[in-house]
Amino acid sequence: MEPMKMWLLRWLPQGRALPRAVWVQRHRVVMAIAFAQAIVLGVVSAFWGPSPSYAPMHAAIVALPALLAMPQWLPRTVRSSLATTSLMTASMMLIYLWGGQTEAHFHFFVMVALVALYQDWAPFGTALLLVLAHHGILGTLVPHDVFGHHGAHVHPWLWAGIHAGFVLAASVASLAAWRLNEQVVLRDAVTGLASRTLFHELATAASRRDDPFGIVFVDLDDFKRVNDTHGHDVGDQLLTAVAGRLAGALRACDVLARLGGDEFAAIVTGTTLQVESSATRMLAALEAPIEIDGLRLRVGASLGIATRDGNRPVAGARGLPRDLASPGGRPDVAALLRDADVAMYAAKDGGKHRVVTYTDGMTDSVRRRSNLQQDLHEAIETGQITVAYQPVVDMATEQVRGYEALARWDHPTAGAVSPAEFIDWAEADGSIVPLGTLVLDQAVARAAAWSRDLLRPLEMAVNVSPTQLTAPGWVDAVVQALHRNELPAHQLILEITENVVATDRDRAIGVLGTLRAHGVRIAIDDFGTGFSNLVHLRDVPADIIKIDRSFVADIDTDATTATLVSSIVQLATSLDMDVVAEGVETFQQRDSLVMMGCRRAQGFLFARPEATPQHQLVSSVTTTQSAEAHDLTRVATVSAEDLATRDGASAPGRAHRLSHYLATSASGVRAQCSCGFRTSDAASRTAALSLLHSAHGLDPAGPAPSVRRRL
Repeated sequence: MEPMKMWLLRWLPQGRALPRAVWVQRHRVVMAIAFAQAIVLGVVSAFWGPSPSYAPMHAAIVALPALLAMPQWLPRTVRSSLATTSLMTASMMLIYLWGGQTEAHFHFFVMVALVALYQDWAPFGTALLLVLAHHGILGTLVPHDVFGHHGAHVHPWLWAGIHAGFVLAASVASLAAWRLNEQVVLRDAVTGLASRTLFHELATAASRRDDPFGIVFVDLDDFKRVNDTHGHDVGDQLLTAVAGRLAGALRACDVLARLGGDEFAAIVTGTTLQVESSATRMLAALEAPIEIDGLRLRVGASLGIATRDGNRPVAGARGLPRDLASPGGRPDVAALLRDADVAMYAAKDGGKHRVVTYTDGMTDSVRRRSNLQQDLHEAIETGQITVAYQPVVDMATEQVRGYEALARWDHPTAGAVSPAEFIDWAEADGSIVPLGTLVLDQAVARAAAWSRDLLRPLEMAVNVSPTQLTAPGWVDAVVQALHRNELPAHQLILEITENVVATDRDRAIGVLGTLRAHGVRIAIDDFGTGFSNLVHLRDVPADIIKIDRSFVADIDTDATTATLVSSIVQLATSLDMDVVAEGVETFQQRDSLVMMGCRRAQGFLFARPEATPQHQLVSSVTTTQSAEAHDLTRVATVSAEDLATRDGASAPGRAHRLSHYLATSASGVRAQCSCGFRTSDAASRTAALSLLHSAHGLDPAGPAPSVRRRL
């Protein structure tokens, strides 16, 4: 019997069981029709039947199976089969009351279509057996009350089989149609993965078992940029490729679904460690670039995990309201998915392209994040976003050469919001364009005003996001801002990151070329942290390299980092590009950069970003180089000519000996001397020599043998 059942199931259209709420709703509809038919047939029997006294009995015969199908504790198959019995009994009663009229048999097919609401073979099988029994048995006993033609009177079982065959065909057609429509709902049209609906059903089923499992929520990083840059066709192809890679990182027992947009979710069976291992494999699967129509696209993802280990509730699910808990006290799928979503946002806040597992306390952080995201648009419109300016200093002259404009947000209730947070939010929802335009307009206006006040040109650097760079009309906005404020274009520096070019190389290079044609200068920001740096230097129309602060921080403690920074400076010099070091915070870092030939820098050592900065540095940089520099009060007057005649040394020889001396001198004195000798100004060289004499106890009035030996 079991092999026959398996054979039938293999050939019959199959699908998933209806969700309980959906099944109950449809069952109520079928029951209402069943009882309505019982009442109508009772009335018809009273007027058309053999006797009005039979009417209650006819109505009861139709209503009785429906009454038996009402108890909720009965299995679905039993309840649906009893309801089907009521519907088919109504068809038999109509045929009886109509005297076997052929048109009355059409009622069977209407009832078969109604039974299709259950999307199950049990009620269809019940309908088929009832039709066969009715037409065969009653067709033999009272053929004139069942069939309306002579052939059926003679061969009732033959015609019973014919009618049953039509009912079977109608059943198969109805259920097959339901299954095909079901696939539209249960499968994602772009990727072919499970849809959100199927995901929730499968996750609900998993939550009712005692086996441990988890949900991995996947959100692609900066996917909107791909759609905006390359179009939705490329975006859909990228989604399909990503789906294939993510699915390939999972086991056969796991389920991957696309929830919508660039969001995916996976149901992973196993302990928390097993779920985290699967998530790590999913992230690793996205490391290599994806090629689509000749484009090499890199896509990152932020993954959040929420797990339930066996009977233990998921982390953070304690104290859930009753409407968020499933029977048995376990958190339902909505709560589990919400926690995974919270963890995913924590991954984005932590720098993107990483895996984070949900822990207690994350929800408050995400709630704060959500509230601030909603307030961001209003902040841009109402002027809550301000601009702070950090000076870029010429380390040789310690003169402010320009500023970098940095957006700041002081929220009325939450206080200062980190740019690392709200810039990413603005990039994600598209508000980066009005935000960037606001910063650009204010920065250009300030640069023009300060240049007029100081009677010398001040440069202004403004950061540009990938979305801004490719936004329609943005180049015109830059040009208009320059003309409106009468700022020469070469004083404006637009800073881009290497990842801007990696995302859409050709289009970005075209836009940057247009800007340079207008005279605007381009800087590659955070140099050394992106992909294919040398390729970018060759192809990107850039004028300035900004060395990332992560390199500057280790320049005095890591020999490899120092070598890399020195190489970057030399490379930029050979390409006729300026170099700016970011994040300079100590005298030692500044000294090392000067020794390497880097002239410009910015960082807390010189000044912090301020809304109204000082245009001349009044800080420890110019007044307190070191404890030794404090004591250097005597000034030597050693002429450049005197230095040139000593020992008959050539200029390169003197420079070499001076470099050796500086490398062994105290850091404060070394900094001052380095600055002096790196300039062509005689006064600067004289001041530097005075420090050399004073630091070693020499007579500032003239040369001393010890000085000559050291030089």
